[in-house]
Amino acid sequence: MERCQVNDLSALKCGHTFHAECVRRWLLSNPYCPTCRCPCRANSCMYKLQLEIVGKTDENEDSHNSSVDDVEFWQTALQNESNEFEAKIGELESETKKLEKHLSQIATDLKLCQRAVKDVSKVERANAKLKADLTKMKKENDILKRLVELDKTDALESCISGIEDIAALKFCVEVMKRKHKELMSSCSKEAEESLRANSELARIRKENAAMRQGLTGDSEESSISSKPEQETVEEPAESMAAGPSSATGKGRRNARRKKRPISNLDEEYHLRDDEDDESDPFEGFSMTLRSGVGARALRYAFSSDAQRPKKARRK
Repeated sequence: MERCQVNDLSALKCGHTFHAECVRRWLLSNPYCPTCRCPCRANSCMYKLQLEIVGKTDENEDSHNSSVDDVEFWQTALQNESNEFEAKIGELESETKKLEKHLSQIATDLKLCQRAVKDVSKVERANAKLKADLTKMKKENDILKRLVELDKTDALESCISGIEDIAALKFCVEVMKRKHKELMSSCSKEAEESLRANSELARIRKENAAMRQGLTGDSEESSISSKPEQETVEEPAESMAAGPSSATGKGRRNARRKKRPISNLDEEYHLRDDEDDESDPFEGFSMTLRSGVGARALRYAFSSDAQRPKKARRK
């Protein structure tokens, strides 16, 4: 460090004196007086001091040396203070960086909040739209209920006259078209089911025809076996000419004999359809036939054009 000369002293506007070069450097970095902190500017607030030295004495020598020591002391103090300020500046810069980071985080959070507000507004608009759609659907539902409850043309005309909106009328027409399509599809399904039922009925009729043929053969066999018994019943009828009293008694005995069951014709015929056949409409059907008249009764029961039973003819 160079030594300060007495001729290079300068005073600030506050009155404090310093070495000219030293105080200039100080004011470049710190615009205030190092002693009283009075605001000053470099070169504009510095006043050069003009000193006259009359004679060199020992006392002047001592005073000069002391002033030089004071200047060195002040330089050291200024240097230390400058270091402290630089340290403080570093701390402030680091704190400024932290604050800038915090500010950037706050800005990011603000953007997120703004975006959330926009999303909330979108959701509110969508909610309002859904409410409007719900109201519209309720109106359409009411219209559908009114259409379902209609049974006559007059009621339909009164309902249509109450509709003021053309769009609602178009919707009614579309619903009616859709219902018509559904009815057409159901009719086609019913037609298919009817065809299946007719085919099943034809099959059942064939089976009944086969059963009637079988029963007709059984009835002929039973009639053949009952001829000898009928001949024995007709013989007493010829003897009625001999006398009225004997004819009456014989007639009563013949009547009793007719009422007796014939052993050959007392066979029971049981007909039972298969219970496991789900397609047969006569599920669980059974019948018991007694005597020779059962075959005719069975044929009448299975005939499709039967109206009333006919009297049995004797063979």
